[in-house]
Amino acid sequence: MDPSVPSYSTSNASDEVLFDDLNRTELYQLCRRAGYHVHPSWERQQLINTLQDTGRQEPADEHPIDSLREGLIAFIGQYWRTLQPQLTCPAKDMRNPKPEKVNPRPCFGCSDMQVMTCVSTQKQANHQQIYQLRKKSQ
Repeated sequence: MDPSVPSYSTSNASDEVLFDDLNRTELYQLCRRAGYHVHPSWERQQLINTLQDTGRQEPADEHPIDSLREGLIAFIGQYWRTLQPQLTCPAKDMRNPKPEKVNPRPCFGCSDMQVMTCVSTQKQANHQQIYQLRKKSQ
């Protein structure tokens, strides 16, 4: 499990209050960041159960969208000088001059839909290059 993800496992029902403010998408992203196999169509309670029953499920090795994340990161890295002034997402900190703020894996903090949007809105030539870089990183 990713140590940077807070542990939300609970020992009694009163602790479920931790999840009251989280919607289904936020719960899904929390499960994904913790490394669990979850599906976006799962109901809210299924996601909560996954977070509570961390001992029952092995963390996932890789999610299908993760290879696209790797491709985007490689693409941004190759064209850093051009893209850096345009970036408004977490990727802007990929090469932050302050070492404590560097984020070498920025796309892993984004939702799956955001990653798909980033890939699909690229020009066709860039789109193909992202896919090629994705294959190299695997």
